[in-house]
Amino acid sequence: MSLNNRIVPLEERVNKLFATIIDENGEVSSSTVADRLSQVLGRLVTAADIEALRRQGARRPADDLLLALAQYFDMPGSFLSDDPDEYYTTYLHLKLLIAQRDRQIPHLALRPAADQLSDAAVQELTAYIESLG
Repeated sequence: MSLNNRIVPLEERVNKLFATIIDENGEVSSSTVADRLSQVLGRLVTAADIEALRRQGARRPADDLLLALAQYFDMPGSFLSDDPDEYYTTYLHLKLLIAQRDRQIPHLALRPAADQLSDAAVQELTAYIESLG
């Protein structure tokens, strides 16, 4: 796979993080996240700052904000880095987990050798799960 096929825009990865935490009220709010990041960073982070990261063409903020945002969602800081080698596999696994949750599939049984699934295999599995209506 070429490097260009592995590049996922920052806003798409940020939106994927928000898609992971769903309760009866939907996604966690930008204001909730901003309040927590303000506490962690010791400076004001507004809901508008967070919402700006979710829009197409998001401008890269300070690294400490991205690290705190990733950690808020229990993800490694590298998930919001500029380097696809650092985030791409994690991004694919996150997509798989979201598809599994959305299709209400509580468990996936994989063969023992499957602990080292290739990116292509994870993409195929995700596509299959998403096709399960």
